[in-house]
Amino acid sequence: TQRIRQETEGEKGWPRLGSLLIRLGNYSLAEQIYTVLLNLTNDPLEVAQWHHQIGITKNHQEQHTQAIECYEKSLKIYQKRLSH
Repeated sequence: TQRIRQETEGEKGWPRLGSLLIRLGNYSLAEQIYTVLLNLTNDPLEVAQWHHQIGITKNHQEQHTQAIECYEKSLKIYQKRLSH
């Protein structure tokens, strides 16, 4: 229990649950959580973060093409934000 707390330290609420589910191997449920978070935000940095996390879940589910698409969306947002 202490190890799990340390691994998810700094995260709170739903993002923390998503990270925990990834660590436990429940990728489908983690993906659902990140998809909800993605749909609830307009903040570009959060959108990038949730795309990245969904990419992680897709990669673990061996949906590599979809994972790459998510990572690319995330990277594009970060690059755009850094160029301003």
